[in-house]
Amino acid sequence: MTFPWFRHLRSIAVSSLFFVFVSSALIADAKTQYVSDELVINLREGKGNEYKIIKMLRNGTPLNILEEAEQYLKVRTAEGLEGWVLKQYITSEPPKTAIIAGLENERDRLNSSLGQCSGDKVSLQNELKTAKLSVTETESLRKENSHLKRLQILWWFLAGGGVFFVGWITGRVSRKKRYSSF
Repeated sequence: MTFPWFRHLRSIAVSSLFFVFVSSALIADAKTQYVSDELVINLREGKGNEYKIIKMLRNGTPLNILEEAEQYLKVRTAEGLEGWVLKQYITSEPPKTAIIAGLENERDRLNSSLGQCSGDKVSLQNELKTAKLSVTETESLRKENSHLKRLQILWWFLAGGGVFFVGWITGRVSRKKRYSSF
């Protein structure tokens, strides 16, 4: 028997694992970096302002780092363009816009699953009451079992004492009979 809340808990756990997996994939690719929160930066043919601009890169553009110089990085864009950008405008952090979009998607997904949960609220409350009763009943049975085990131990102790006592009395009575027959 599965509880409806368990299904929702399982979907939240799977979503969390998926988020951790995606996050670890981003962390594992340490050479991918992003244009920081500046509006636009220049991708140039060489290291310096005197070189021709190949393309203007917007914030959040993913770049693969190919080479590193003192103030510049040689990068490759997703389209395969290679060039040089100022190091100060590059960050390894994912762009805030992508983070915000991911969080908004997660919020919407959680809100929709919460909406599904509220429809089952009465049945969840009933199942919770049933589960609480079941736990109380189980605890009661454990206490009763413990009490019965102690009684059984006491009964066997008394039975052993009784056997010892009967044996002792039998031995005393049989000695008196032997001495009296001589």
